[in-house]
Amino acid sequence: EICALTWPDIHIKDGRGFARLKTSKTGKGRDVPLTAKATRYLFALKNHGTDSVFDLESKILDTMFRKIRAKAKLSGFTFHDSRHTAATWIAGRLKSAGNIPAQQALLDLCKIFGWTKIDRALTYYNPDPNDILDRLA
Repeated sequence: EICALTWPDIHIKDGRGFARLKTSKTGKGRDVPLTAKATRYLFALKNHGTDSVFDLESKILDTMFRKIRAKAKLSGFTFHDSRHTAATWIAGRLKSAGNIPAQQALLDLCKIFGWTKIDRALTYYNPDPNDILDRLA
């Protein structure tokens, strides 16, 4: 999904926007909201002269990830693990972005990640138990 992203897939207006992913493992596309920080990073890449946002093939991305992981002296960590981290982080942001109902936040999370079954959230959302305690207080 990352490697296939092109500039026409990026939709930004007034510093906010989304990336339209045309293909995924499920065969369905989806819109992924972009934070203000993500939008700034994308604008920094904009003028590299190609239609591809990251101009990477999946094999090259995999090789780069493995090299960076080794340099950081991390083991047992895969590129896919970042999806778990992102799901947990975004779930916290959805709640803190306003007082939306928990059900809506859960459904938003499923839409962002392209999950068609709600139980996928239980696989990818891995909160710190102390964070849950703080919210219960």
